[in-house]
Amino acid sequence: SLVGSFAEQLKELGPEGEAISAMASGALKVAESMAILSDSATKPGEKIKAGLAMFTAIGQAQQAAAKSQAHAVDQQIEAEKKRDGKSADSVAKIAALEKKKEAIQRKAFEQNKKIQLAQAVVNGLSAIQSGFATQPFFPLGLAMGSMAVLMTAMQIKAIKKQTFSGGAADLPSQNTSLSIGKRGSAVDTAQQTTGGE
Repeated sequence: SLVGSFAEQLKELGPEGEAISAMASGALKVAESMAILSDSATKPGEKIKAGLAMFTAIGQAQQAAAKSQAHAVDQQIEAEKKRDGKSADSVAKIAALEKKKEAIQRKAFEQNKKIQLAQAVVNGLSAIQSGFATQPFFPLGLAMGSMAVLMTAMQIKAIKKQTFSGGAADLPSQNTSLSIGKRGSAVDTAQQTTGGE
Protein backbone atom coordinates (compact mmCIF):
# COMPACT_ATOMS: atom_id res chain seq x y z
CA SER A 1 0.00 0.00 0.00
CA LEU A 2 1.00 3.60 -0.47
CA VAL A 3 0.86 4.31 3.26
CA GLY A 4 2.91 1.19 4.02
CA SER A 5 5.71 2.15 1.63
CA PHE A 6 5.69 5.71 2.97
CA ALA A 7 5.94 4.37 6.53
CA GLU A 8 8.93 2.22 5.54
CA GLN A 9 10.66 5.26 4.00
CA LEU A 10 10.08 7.23 7.19
CA LYS A 11 11.90 4.56 9.22
CA GLU A 12 15.06 5.33 7.26
CA LEU A 13 15.11 8.77 8.88
CA GLY A 14 16.12 7.34 12.26
CA PRO A 15 14.23 7.32 15.56
CA GLU A 16 12.14 10.38 14.68
CA GLY A 17 11.05 8.81 11.40
CA GLU A 18 10.35 5.51 13.16
CA ALA A 19 8.11 7.35 15.63
CA ILE A 20 6.14 9.07 12.88
CA SER A 21 5.90 5.79 10.96
CA ALA A 22 4.66 3.91 14.04
CA MET A 23 2.10 6.61 14.80
CA ALA A 24 0.78 6.65 11.21
CA SER A 25 0.63 2.86 11.02
CA GLY A 26 -0.89 2.72 14.50
CA ALA A 27 -3.59 5.21 13.59
CA LEU A 28 -4.54 3.12 10.55
CA LYS A 29 -4.59 -0.10 12.62
CA VAL A 30 -6.72 1.55 15.32
CA ALA A 31 -9.17 2.78 12.67
CA GLU A 32 -9.36 -0.71 11.12
CA SER A 33 -9.85 -2.26 14.56
CA MET A 34 -12.58 0.22 15.48
CA ALA A 35 -14.43 -0.61 12.25
CA ILE A 36 -14.27 -4.32 13.09
CA LEU A 37 -15.34 -3.75 16.70
CA SER A 38 -18.31 -1.61 15.69
CA ASP A 39 -19.56 -4.08 13.06
CA SER A 40 -22.40 -6.09 14.59
CA ALA A 41 -21.85 -8.93 12.10
CA THR A 42 -18.28 -9.52 13.33
CA LYS A 43 -17.73 -12.75 15.25
CA PRO A 44 -16.49 -12.49 18.87
CA GLY A 45 -13.14 -14.09 18.00
CA GLU A 46 -12.54 -11.50 15.29
CA LYS A 47 -13.43 -8.71 17.72
CA ILE A 48 -10.91 -10.07 20.21
CA LYS A 49 -8.22 -10.11 17.52
CA ALA A 50 -9.14 -6.55 16.50
CA GLY A 51 -8.89 -5.40 20.13
CA LEU A 52 -5.50 -7.05 20.45
CA ALA A 53 -4.30 -5.45 17.21
CA MET A 54 -5.44 -2.06 18.51
CA PHE A 55 -3.55 -2.46 21.82
CA THR A 56 -0.45 -3.65 19.95
CA ALA A 57 -0.54 -0.68 17.55
CA ILE A 58 -0.92 1.78 20.40
CA GLY A 59 1.94 0.15 22.29
CA GLN A 60 4.24 0.22 19.28
CA ALA A 61 3.49 3.90 18.67
CA GLN A 62 4.17 4.74 22.32
CA GLN A 63 7.46 2.84 22.33
CA ALA A 64 8.61 4.46 19.08
CA ALA A 65 7.77 7.92 20.46
CA ALA A 66 9.73 7.20 23.65
CA LYS A 67 12.70 5.95 21.62
CA SER A 68 12.62 9.15 19.59
CA GLN A 69 12.46 11.31 22.71
CA ALA A 70 15.34 9.42 24.34
CA HIS A 71 17.37 9.78 21.13
CA ALA A 72 16.78 13.55 21.13
CA VAL A 73 18.03 13.74 24.74
CA ASP A 74 21.08 11.64 23.80
CA GLN A 75 21.84 14.14 21.06
CA GLN A 76 21.60 16.98 23.59
CA ILE A 77 23.97 15.12 25.92
CA GLU A 78 26.49 14.55 23.13
CA ALA A 79 26.26 18.21 22.08
CA GLU A 80 26.90 19.32 25.66
CA LYS A 81 29.87 16.96 25.98
CA LYS A 82 31.36 18.40 22.78
CA ARG A 83 30.63 21.98 23.85
CA ASP A 84 32.20 21.70 27.30
CA GLY A 85 31.47 18.54 29.30
CA LYS A 86 33.97 19.34 32.04
CA SER A 87 32.83 22.42 33.94
CA ALA A 88 30.51 22.07 36.92
CA ASP A 89 27.65 23.70 35.01
CA SER A 90 28.13 21.40 32.04
CA VAL A 91 28.35 18.27 34.20
CA ALA A 92 25.17 19.35 36.03
CA LYS A 93 23.41 19.93 32.70
CA ILE A 94 24.47 16.47 31.47
CA ALA A 95 23.26 14.90 34.73
CA ALA A 96 19.90 16.68 34.36
CA LEU A 97 19.59 15.43 30.78
CA GLU A 98 20.42 11.87 31.90
CA LYS A 99 17.63 12.13 34.51
CA LYS A 100 15.25 13.41 31.83
CA LYS A 101 16.18 10.48 29.60
CA GLU A 102 15.64 8.01 32.44
CA ALA A 103 12.22 9.56 33.15
CA ILE A 104 11.28 9.08 29.48
CA GLN A 105 12.44 5.47 29.61
CA ARG A 106 10.64 4.81 32.91
CA LYS A 107 7.39 6.23 31.49
CA ALA A 108 7.80 4.10 28.34
CA PHE A 109 8.40 1.04 30.52
CA GLU A 110 5.23 1.67 32.53
CA GLN A 111 3.19 2.31 29.37
CA ASN A 112 4.55 -0.88 27.84
CA LYS A 113 3.65 -2.77 31.00
CA LYS A 114 0.04 -1.53 30.77
CA ILE A 115 -0.15 -2.53 27.10
CA GLN A 116 1.25 -5.96 27.97
CA LEU A 117 -1.42 -6.36 30.67
CA ALA A 118 -4.15 -5.42 28.22
CA GLN A 119 -2.73 -7.85 25.67
CA ALA A 120 -2.54 -10.61 28.27
CA VAL A 121 -6.19 -10.07 29.20
CA VAL A 122 -7.32 -10.08 25.55
CA ASN A 123 -5.17 -13.12 24.73
CA GLY A 124 -6.41 -14.81 27.88
CA LEU A 125 -10.05 -14.21 26.97
CA SER A 126 -9.43 -15.72 23.56
CA ALA A 127 -7.61 -18.73 25.01
CA ILE A 128 -10.30 -19.25 27.67
CA GLN A 129 -13.03 -19.05 25.04
CA SER A 130 -11.19 -21.58 22.86
CA GLY A 131 -10.47 -23.83 25.82
CA PHE A 132 -14.07 -24.01 27.00
CA ALA A 133 -15.22 -24.54 23.41
CA THR A 134 -13.11 -27.71 23.14
CA GLN A 135 -15.25 -30.79 22.68
CA PRO A 136 -16.15 -32.86 24.53
CA PHE A 137 -16.71 -30.15 27.11
CA PHE A 138 -16.44 -32.57 30.01
CA PRO A 139 -13.65 -33.33 30.81
CA LEU A 140 -11.49 -31.95 27.97
CA GLY A 141 -13.11 -28.53 27.43
CA LEU A 142 -13.34 -27.90 31.16
CA ALA A 143 -9.67 -28.83 31.62
CA MET A 144 -8.50 -26.69 28.68
CA GLY A 145 -10.56 -23.69 29.78
CA SER A 146 -9.32 -24.00 33.35
CA MET A 147 -5.72 -24.27 32.14
CA ALA A 148 -6.21 -21.12 30.05
CA VAL A 149 -7.50 -19.26 33.12
CA LEU A 150 -4.43 -20.33 35.11
CA MET A 151 -2.00 -19.48 32.30
CA THR A 152 -3.57 -16.04 31.88
CA ALA A 153 -3.35 -15.39 35.62
CA MET A 154 0.31 -16.46 35.65
CA GLN A 155 1.10 -14.22 32.69
CA ILE A 156 -0.60 -11.22 34.31
CA LYS A 157 1.26 -11.87 37.57
CA ALA A 158 4.60 -12.05 35.72
CA ILE A 159 3.91 -8.78 33.90
CA LYS A 160 2.95 -7.02 37.13
CA LYS A 161 6.23 -8.15 38.73
CA GLN A 162 8.36 -6.46 36.05
CA THR A 163 10.37 -3.54 37.39
CA PHE A 164 12.26 -0.76 35.67
CA SER A 165 16.00 -1.02 36.13
CA GLY A 166 17.08 1.80 33.83
CA GLY A 167 17.77 2.05 30.14
CA ALA A 168 15.91 1.37 26.93
CA ALA A 169 17.50 -2.07 26.66
CA ASP A 170 15.41 -3.13 29.65
CA LEU A 171 12.08 -2.67 27.87
CA PRO A 172 10.58 -6.14 27.60
CA SER A 173 9.28 -7.21 24.23
CA GLN A 174 5.55 -7.33 23.89
CA ASN A 175 3.97 -10.74 24.06
CA THR A 176 1.35 -10.90 21.36
CA SER A 177 0.04 -14.43 21.63
CA LEU A 178 -1.22 -17.04 24.01
CA SER A 179 -2.70 -20.17 22.57
CA ILE A 180 -4.37 -22.84 24.61
CA GLY A 181 -6.06 -25.89 23.19
CA LYS A 182 -4.43 -25.84 19.79
CA ARG A 183 -1.78 -28.23 18.58
CA GLY A 184 1.26 -26.70 16.90
CA SER A 185 3.51 -28.21 14.27
CA ALA A 186 6.81 -26.75 15.50
CA VAL A 187 9.63 -29.06 16.47
CA ASP A 188 12.44 -27.91 18.74
CA THR A 189 15.45 -29.91 17.58
CA ALA A 190 17.73 -28.23 20.11
CA GLN A 191 16.03 -30.18 22.89
CA GLN A 192 16.29 -33.58 21.20
CA THR A 193 19.26 -35.84 21.79
CA THR A 194 20.86 -38.16 19.34
CA GLY A 195 22.55 -41.49 19.86
CA GLY A 196 26.02 -39.92 19.54
CA GLU A 197 25.63 -37.50 22.46
